[in-house]
Amino acid sequence: MEWRTKRKIMYIGIPLLVILLVGSFLMWRALSSTSCTDGKQNGGELGIDCEGGCPNICLARIIQPQVEWSRFDEVLAGRYNIVALIDNPNKDLRFQNTPVTLTAWSKGAKIWTNDVRVNIGPNKKTAVFKGPIILKEQPDRITAEISSVSPEKAQVNDVPGITLRDSSFEDLNLNPIVKTDIMNNTNFDQKNVELVIALLDGDNNAVHLSRTVVPSIVKRSPGVAVFSWPRPFSGTQGICSQPFASMMIIDRSGSMNSDSINPPQPMESVKEAALSFARKMGTSDEVGVVSFATDATLNSAPRSQKSEILSALNAISILPDDENGYTNIGDALEIARQALSASSKPSKSMILLTDGKPNWPEKPTGEEYALSFADKIRDEGIPLFAIGLGAQVEQSFLEAVTGDPTRVFLAPETEQLSNIYSQIATRICERVPFRVEIYSNVDNYAD
Repeated sequence: MEWRTKRKIMYIGIPLLVILLVGSFLMWRALSSTSCTDGKQNGGELGIDCEGGCPNICLARIIQPQVEWSRFDEVLAGRYNIVALIDNPNKDLRFQNTPVTLTAWSKGAKIWTNDVRVNIGPNKKTAVFKGPIILKEQPDRITAEISSVSPEKAQVNDVPGITLRDSSFEDLNLNPIVKTDIMNNTNFDQKNVELVIALLDGDNNAVHLSRTVVPSIVKRSPGVAVFSWPRPFSGTQGICSQPFASMMIIDRSGSMNSDSINPPQPMESVKEAALSFARKMGTSDEVGVVSFATDATLNSAPRSQKSEILSALNAISILPDDENGYTNIGDALEIARQALSASSKPSKSMILLTDGKPNWPEKPTGEEYALSFADKIRDEGIPLFAIGLGAQVEQSFLEAVTGDPTRVFLAPETEQLSNIYSQIATRICERVPFRVEIYSNVDNYAD
């Protein structure tokens, strides 16, 4: 090829190559660019013309803030504190200047209403507080209505800004005071921190409400907030400091009717003592039931409905195969552990009752098998209590299973069982006048 021909090709080819490259780039930009007004989902958008480069938030993924509860507290005669608790589960959306209407009702009629504007932070519960307000008559209910919301994008927030570490009560029968140890988990000093407190009864109802302002809390540091009321609390009986979930693990092997077949004893006495424990639980507590012989059975997962728990206990029976069967404590412990893992309650425990020692499976031995599952329970920090009924129990085994001799109770006779269950209930449930929850105006943050 002559050099003239080569030069012509170069003069023509290079511009064509440039035009091709530029055209390809422009076409790629056109196809990949986001058009936030074309009525289509394209260019990385998360929905039609929303997010992924567009300013609009996709409406389909917005979870509307909900009013969790609204309550009143008569702090003096005719003077009330009113609180509505709003839950925003959206991790990256806030709702600023949200209109909320609080209304007090009596006998079906409005006796007070108030419109407020609330900043609802991402991934948190926000308390709307008004009070003390003067009402001519006591309301029978409070309602809170969110009329409209305008979501805004926020940084994903997973760590609570202000948390409660501990609380103490003083002078509940005179001028009640609740002192709270709080923690500023954020990386910023917080000024004028508004805190609302709710004292909850055994049914998890907010019965006493108050508000305070802490002038400042240093970043990543603890602080103190004090709440007070001007008159005594009435009817304070005490509840468990934390809602609990407990699994009752009951031996149904053939020896559990060795005293009597009709009715089966000691089985019936065991069930009656277990029923007395279940009846003492609060409405926010959970109890589950596992029974065992050669095989273990989940009679009831942890639940708070007392009637269902009582039915599960009453339904335990010694089956024909159990009469000449074995004692398999290992499977019972594992089934109870798995059932308990599904509960969200902050306090968990197990109560094992047996009149013998494990003899199933054969390899590994029943004791080795049971201890292997007891180790898993201990590793999860779940306290395991054991009740040994009758003269055939082996105390050293029960102490090895629980890992703590103080959690082992021996009952030579069935008459002692109810008292033992009461002692265990006291260990499980640390009683306090109320459960305490606090809510702050400090947003959660991303760690």
